[in-house]
Amino acid sequence: MTSAQPDIPPDRNSRAIRIGSRSIPIGRAGWLLKAGVAGRLGGVGAAIVITGLVFQSQNTFFLSTTNMLGLVRSMTTLAILAFGETLVLVSG
Repeated sequence: MTSAQPDIPPDRNSRAIRIGSRSIPIGRAGWLLKAGVAGRLGGVGAAIVITGLVFQSQNTFFLSTTNMLGLVRSMTTLAILAFGETLVLVSG
């Protein structure tokens, strides 16, 4: 009987993660893999899709083109302001 290899190397200073027999180097976002955040975010995405399907089944206007264009129009002003504020903060 063989023991299963851990997904995360025992050395905390290691810059790679083991998946099966492969060793994949970890970049800046490698902590996402180590913390398992990527799997949890997939669950949030699935919950959003399921919620959208439930709302669509209750109201056929929910995912219509008219409603989507209205949402985009209402978000545009806020998006432009947020982009401008980001430029001001980044430029100092």
